[in-house]
Amino acid sequence: MKPQRLTRVSLVAAAWLLVFGGMFSAGQNPPDPSAAQPAGPRPIGLRDIFTWRSISGQAVSDDGRWFACRIVPQQGDGEVLFKRTDGSKEYAFPAGEGRMGTVALSADGTYGAFIVNPGSEEARRLRRERKPMTLKAVIVNLASGEKVEYDKVRSFRFSEDNPAWIVLHKSAPESQAREKDKWAGSDLILHELATGKDLVLGNVAEFAFDKKGSRLALVIDAYGQSGNGILLRDMAAGAIVTLDSDKASYQRLAWNEAGTALTCLKGKDDKDYEDKLYAVVGFSEFAQAGPKKTMYDPKDDKKFPEGMTISPNRTPRWTETGEAILFGIHVPKKKSAEGRPAAGPGPEAAGPGGGAAADEDMPDLVLWHGADKRLQSEQQVQSGRDRNFSYLAEYRVKDKRFIRLADDEVRDVVPAPKDLYAIGRDNRAYELEGNLDGRDYTDVYVINLADGSRTPALKKNRWLTLPSPDGTRFLHYDDGAYFVHDMASGKSISITKDVPADFVNEDDDHNVKNPPDYPVGWTVDGQTVLLSDGWDIWAVSAKGGPGVNLTVNGRKDGIRYQRRLQVDREEKGIDLSKPMYVSTYGEWTKKAGISLIEKGRPGPKVLLWEDAGFGALLKARKAETYLYTRETFRDYPDWRAAGPSLSGAVRLTVANPQQKDFLWSSGQILIDYKIDPASGKTNRLQGALFLPAGYEKGKAYPTIVYYYEKTSQSFNRYIAPSANGFNKSVYTSNGYAVFYPDIAYKINDPGMSAAWCVLPALDAAAATGVVDRSKVGLQGHSWGGYQTAFLVTQADFAAAVAGAPLTNMISMYSSIYFNTGGANMAIFESSQGRFLGGYWDNLEAYQRNSPVYHAAKVKTPLIILHNDKDGAVDWNQGIEYYNTLRRMKKPVIMLQYVGENHGLSKAANQRDYTVRMKEWFDHWLKGAPAPAWMTEGVSHLDLKDHLKERSKLWKPEEKKPEEKKPPEKK
Repeated sequence: MKPQRLTRVSLVAAAWLLVFGGMFSAGQNPPDPSAAQPAGPRPIGLRDIFTWRSISGQAVSDDGRWFACRIVPQQGDGEVLFKRTDGSKEYAFPAGEGRMGTVALSADGTYGAFIVNPGSEEARRLRRERKPMTLKAVIVNLASGEKVEYDKVRSFRFSEDNPAWIVLHKSAPESQAREKDKWAGSDLILHELATGKDLVLGNVAEFAFDKKGSRLALVIDAYGQSGNGILLRDMAAGAIVTLDSDKASYQRLAWNEAGTALTCLKGKDDKDYEDKLYAVVGFSEFAQAGPKKTMYDPKDDKKFPEGMTISPNRTPRWTETGEAILFGIHVPKKKSAEGRPAAGPGPEAAGPGGGAAADEDMPDLVLWHGADKRLQSEQQVQSGRDRNFSYLAEYRVKDKRFIRLADDEVRDVVPAPKDLYAIGRDNRAYELEGNLDGRDYTDVYVINLADGSRTPALKKNRWLTLPSPDGTRFLHYDDGAYFVHDMASGKSISITKDVPADFVNEDDDHNVKNPPDYPVGWTVDGQTVLLSDGWDIWAVSAKGGPGVNLTVNGRKDGIRYQRRLQVDREEKGIDLSKPMYVSTYGEWTKKAGISLIEKGRPGPKVLLWEDAGFGALLKARKAETYLYTRETFRDYPDWRAAGPSLSGAVRLTVANPQQKDFLWSSGQILIDYKIDPASGKTNRLQGALFLPAGYEKGKAYPTIVYYYEKTSQSFNRYIAPSANGFNKSVYTSNGYAVFYPDIAYKINDPGMSAAWCVLPALDAAAATGVVDRSKVGLQGHSWGGYQTAFLVTQADFAAAVAGAPLTNMISMYSSIYFNTGGANMAIFESSQGRFLGGYWDNLEAYQRNSPVYHAAKVKTPLIILHNDKDGAVDWNQGIEYYNTLRRMKKPVIMLQYVGENHGLSKAANQRDYTVRMKEWFDHWLKGAPAPAWMTEGVSHLDLKDHLKERSKLWKPEEKKPEEKKPPEKK
């Protein structure tokens, strides 16, 4: 008689019991997180993960009195918080599902507003029925907490610097979308905040306030183009005037930055073209008796390029001087003789898989030519960009002259600040080679906007060109030195030859010659450049010289002054007369903080310096109120408010109060080690070891090793629990130690480098007594998956999970990165691959670093995750390794989530992967019984039932309908 087997249902329940700490017994349903739980902290389970919340959409009022943000859980409905920055008052309002949706404050901090998304249950229903999501807008009086709601609102905006108004743009009715002759306009509500009165304007397609909020420009787009045009409302007087009106389509309405001039596109149908033909309309001199109108229509200009028109895909704008209007031009699509669109690039030309051909006699062909500068796959991915591309041009108002600034020789043209010059780039001579070896070069030109003249500036430039705020110079880099190019004279001078610092990024271990440490930026007067040497910040004159080390002690004390924290959102450059906030990081201590550089003070003033991490720094526009986030390995990066010194901060958010109910890592240890001498390198490296919850000194624990190049900088980073595979916080809560070692790379040995770094790191971590070397699991994804797939060929571990791994560097080299469409060879020679040349020149190195060539040495039980639509690492890499290991009778399982890309996007797939990975490590590292899918697999015919049962672990329980009570008898 055969032994009795557990039923499929009880197997699933037993698996859940093993994976998430005995939170319920076999045969029972998973617990309801809202139900009463046992006293004391408990391990984090799958359902618990969904309650973890994150913060987005943060804003501070101009006067610094109010803070606002959106706080949302991973599953379920979120809220919007408005809170006084002194902590004295707060309001929280339901905001529906998801992180998206504007949260804003009026200029005077008197009102707040936000978008409400559909609730989670409603959103699920709408997605299931494939119906559009309708949004709601809420306006809140911050003095009283009273709110006003508006249904079916797609967007809103306060009236900029004018605190009196908010406008709400209503969604068009569904019936409008079904009309044959579509129009874009819908109702716009002007809500006066003080009185609560509404004024409704119909058929508004676009709206825009000027900077002061004193004028509101409107685009009207009505049925049959009846009454279409551009209107302007004086917000104080209430008067509305028509700036332009025609049987045309108006779009891309935009004020200049100062709010003194306006532009818009005006398009009309043409019998010969499928696309509309556009003109550009501009308005200026609003302070005069009436705004001055400027109109440029290409059909009236014989010098305009034949067969082209103004592009609808670029927003026109006035130059800063007001002398010209900038816009894009393109070739519109013509109609065929039969009245249909002429053949051209589009989905119908995408080839097999790119859409069904309209004509059955038309072959489904993609023609790949060796001379193609971009692969056909890359052209397909970039077809939308190519289709919407426009060449920059301008119309000089006084001269009534059209000037084309970009053409097929110099396609990439970007105006410099002040709009005196533009910087153009031409990559034609290097594009093919760059797509082959990853080294992207361009020839750089300076273009004078006054006449369109073009002057060569740099030949075969690889790195940045950063224009000065006054628009007369640009900074560029070459072979370890920085140069400033004067756009008027055409001359470049080295500005760093006399600076006692090295501006080559010595930490970059890719196959790149002398990559730069990127600059901090220009000063506002354009006379000085702030440069980083990777440690300190140097002020260097645009004319050259010895420079000044503003931070003094970075390299000496192992402190990286990483980046300047921009607190003025409207600045045009760095003002050294004002205090400059800089984020700091201790390379070997992992401490972090914020320092202040002040004029006349030698060296920086330390404001914050802790075993913590600090995020962005926000400043109120018109007050000395500063907001920042602080995090540690156990503290979520909640927001805080303080004065300029950042001391005595008031905590504004508590995103995850429920964390106190769960077990968390007991601490962390910084591990020092050195790369294996066999590498020929001498790098000093570090790893971050996170202790399991409830850690007892002297006891060794099962450990998961996770890596992706360098990860020790996560030592003081908060990792929120998540259900998408491995998660440090979940595993430490469930009794595992977790180790993040750093990997330094040697060219031609990306796989061996992992062994030379991870194995010594693991020995150092085991020496602490925390890590049980016999119970070590490996996990990594993508490049980390490759490291995992390779490491199990070099040493033995208890178990491993390799997500989307590269396994054969030879076949991977010539494969395609389908998410971008480019070939992998560029990545291998100039980026993450770190090889010198192709495999035909370097065959032994490619074989030496390919896991599949060493598969015979694998003893570690391995799960490979590889999805059939992986657009980053071709899924044949997983198939190749899986089949090789299977042929050798090695312990291997492969998980393929159908239709998924490089990562998992479908929530059910994320959760399934999370549970299976935990079951895998719990079995091999903790001795938990193995579920049947692990020991026996699942047949194709049984798979659907298997997945249906497992989905009960995370599927929201359906609410039972309330029983109707019989009517009471009288």
